[in-house]
Amino acid sequence: MQKAKKARLSGDSGSRGRSGVMWHTLSDLLSESNEMVDAEDVQVPSFLTCYGVARRSWEGLRDVIRASRKQQSQMVSKAPHDFRFVRWTDSDLYSHRIYFLGMMPGSRESTLLYSDVPKHFSKDGAALLSWGQLLGNFQPAALFGNYSREEELLRERKRLGTYGITSYDYHADTGTFLFQASGSIFHCSDGCGKPFTTVPLKPVEVRSGCLGSRMDPKICLPEPNLVTFIHNCDLWVSNLCSGAERRLTFARTGSTTQGKGSSGGSGSCLLEPKSAGVASFVIQEEFDRYTAYWCCPVASQDSAGNKIIWILYEEVDESNVEVIHIPAPALEERKSDSFRYPRAGESTQLAWQGLCIRVVLASFFFPLCFNFGCRPVFLHFSGTKNVTVTLRMSEFKSNIDGTITDVVDKELVCLFHTLFPNTEYIARAGWTEDGKYVWAVLLDRAQQRLQLVLIPPAMFAPASVDLSERRRLVPDSVHPYVIYQEETSLWINIHDVFHTFPQRRNDEITFIWGNEPRTGFRHLYRITAFLYPSKYRWSEQSIATSDDFVCPLKEEVPLTSGEWEVLGQQGAQTWVDENRGLIYFQATRDSPLEHHLYTVSYERPSEIIRLTQPGYFHSCSLSKDRELFVTQFSCVESSPSVQLYQLAERDGDGLCRQLYAWARLLEPVACPMEYQPPELFSFQCKAGHTLYGMVYQPHGLQPSQKHPTVLFVYGGPHVQLVSNSFKGMKFMRLNTLASLGYAVVVIDNRGSCHRGLKFEGALKGHMGEVEIVDQVEGLQWLAERYAFIDLNRVAIHGWSYGGYLSLMGLALRPDVFKVAIAGAPVTVWMAYDTAYTERYLGLPDANMSGYETSSVVYHVEKLPKEPNRLLILHGYLDENVHFFHTNMLVSQLVRMGKPYQLQIYPNERHSIRCAESGEHYEIMLLHFLQEHL
Repeated sequence: MQKAKKARLSGDSGSRGRSGVMWHTLSDLLSESNEMVDAEDVQVPSFLTCYGVARRSWEGLRDVIRASRKQQSQMVSKAPHDFRFVRWTDSDLYSHRIYFLGMMPGSRESTLLYSDVPKHFSKDGAALLSWGQLLGNFQPAALFGNYSREEELLRERKRLGTYGITSYDYHADTGTFLFQASGSIFHCSDGCGKPFTTVPLKPVEVRSGCLGSRMDPKICLPEPNLVTFIHNCDLWVSNLCSGAERRLTFARTGSTTQGKGSSGGSGSCLLEPKSAGVASFVIQEEFDRYTAYWCCPVASQDSAGNKIIWILYEEVDESNVEVIHIPAPALEERKSDSFRYPRAGESTQLAWQGLCIRVVLASFFFPLCFNFGCRPVFLHFSGTKNVTVTLRMSEFKSNIDGTITDVVDKELVCLFHTLFPNTEYIARAGWTEDGKYVWAVLLDRAQQRLQLVLIPPAMFAPASVDLSERRRLVPDSVHPYVIYQEETSLWINIHDVFHTFPQRRNDEITFIWGNEPRTGFRHLYRITAFLYPSKYRWSEQSIATSDDFVCPLKEEVPLTSGEWEVLGQQGAQTWVDENRGLIYFQATRDSPLEHHLYTVSYERPSEIIRLTQPGYFHSCSLSKDRELFVTQFSCVESSPSVQLYQLAERDGDGLCRQLYAWARLLEPVACPMEYQPPELFSFQCKAGHTLYGMVYQPHGLQPSQKHPTVLFVYGGPHVQLVSNSFKGMKFMRLNTLASLGYAVVVIDNRGSCHRGLKFEGALKGHMGEVEIVDQVEGLQWLAERYAFIDLNRVAIHGWSYGGYLSLMGLALRPDVFKVAIAGAPVTVWMAYDTAYTERYLGLPDANMSGYETSSVVYHVEKLPKEPNRLLILHGYLDENVHFFHTNMLVSQLVRMGKPYQLQIYPNERHSIRCAESGEHYEIMLLHFLQEHL
């Protein structure tokens, strides 16, 4: 007899409901008692019959998918996000107004909304705040297919799936909102000297002579009548009152009034490889930085009262980066897309043993060699490079009469790569709050050395001045400061944890920083660095190095510690309360499956206080006065809810140990009866780590039957699939599979995020092996405890890195995986981008064997010879994982006589966005599984 054990989440509350939906665990079904038991052994039959999934026609599967989408629409998250808190100053009823993005009932478009917070709260915090629509008679979304090329690509980089207003800028002192919508830029104002509106506002379009897309709009902090934006890869500024508009940079020489779709089009990158204020592809895709200009928070005035404004920006030169051509015959306005795309290795080549020839695969030009009958190997050659970057500054006057004059473009006194010779990536940048310094986070190419630098604005001199003359303009006392450094043998994960305090002494600066390499887990530190004068002298005309400007540390005080992680990526924020000496942060201290809000004193760090309710996954935002916070929270059993809390009672140390649940902004949505949430589990793998997973049991499960099993996988770094959060929207497809009789399993293997650098670093130098070992071990562990898992009928399916692992799983363990469905897979790591690939595999010259064994094309001979075991899906316009990867794989499959099925989506990029394509993909998935699993 086999034994089954119920795996329960530690700290789970047995009384927590799931919005009125009844459900059972496997042990509930197999036990004679309906009581919830923890790790109670349950006897199950040794011999089970195989469950056969009912075969449906293509139309029948379409009906299943449409019914599933209807269920999903009932649970579509209307949860508000991107909060701004504004205090009421003239009301006896309300304390704050909260602005946020969300969807009104019956709408599918995100827009600006608000709620007013009462001064008095209900005892149980159950009062539901009403939502007001800030904008009226306004269509925020462009019609489908009418996005410009830049907008399409930005949506891909941000993984945006919603339409309408997806972000906005807000100026607290004037109540001005600025946002991009309907292909243009709009603004409106509320409060701040005027009564808060109670009726929807009519947004005003920002007038412009620029035709085509205006991207990345921002309000100029010291002069809110000014807004800045990017047009055709250059930086512009416009005055909202006077309508004056001025181009600030001239990285590109093309027309300033191009038509829709031509701004920064695919042809521009060929003729004009420079851009100003626009983050490069790898910075957006691999470092999550989507802007490349930053307005100084303070301004100076001339004698006439005109304001002098400074804007820091990154200039990118892609001249040395390879151009990739993607045929796009279905696109009406252009027949092909061209991209600058840096492939792994400063000098790399894809090759095969034998005679070297150049071939064309789907109009992707790659040097290749062939020797039929031999496995692929990778040889060295002189090839593509990364972009070249520098920091520059634009200075101009905003005059009293509304005109914009005296524009001066400034460069560093010394070439950027002379100052910082080992820098490959400017991962983050900005200004200190007092505007005294520019700051930047610099990474080397291997992403194993980080420098946090301060640059005085005086180091920027007019670009029109000769380089040698610039050195004479800058005094020797003005130089950059390297105030912090990190090094690791693995890689450095970039984050957003950085806060500078007002300087009390000119020769010191104190700041909050998140360090991961020191302990293997990202933790908070209060650091003070000495800003001592450098021995370097510009007047001597010698070559400066970054080591000339390294600052000694006065102190480095840890504020948090332990085998858990302070969150600092993917939108997770930290908030500093300088009045009370506190820092608020989000972390995994209670469980790697849950995110919570915590607070600790940064002056006298000791006790860490959790502020959010355990047993849930939270995403939080704090008010500027640190009196309120809002949390969106959920668990696997309950859909998202949004609760407002007040940080009221504080002890002598300033820490808040008691909260008031003030009101709710959103109630959880009742799930359809057809939805059954997954069950979380954990197990100890042979490598000594605790791995987490979740399993969707087949609906209508009978104890005497084994069910075909689908392993849904991602498995790559920077992603966590398994968490105690609601899965009914993002993973509704998995519930659909379970409703058809499949068991569905998801496991976070070594390499996934939020478990520390050592856990994630298991992938270093060799990808595709450790992940499969953990996934297979998890399947086998489950099969010993869950009788319905049929190890003779296991499919592996994933997209992107999950598609790559699906192929690796079938190649390395064809005895475990009967079929594989691989979506948009990387098959040749040499052909993927530099920043991602080199971070995990290192530079090709130093790890050629790792590149070989990690690439699917190296293992094609191991793929099964039986038909109907491999399905590959790929969007033809994919600009991230190019269709070249699938083309290369298919070419090798054909050459070796291996069977496969291929489904191409001609009009899709890396993400499938068209509803018809998405429906077809889901039907294709179900059809392939029912026929061949």
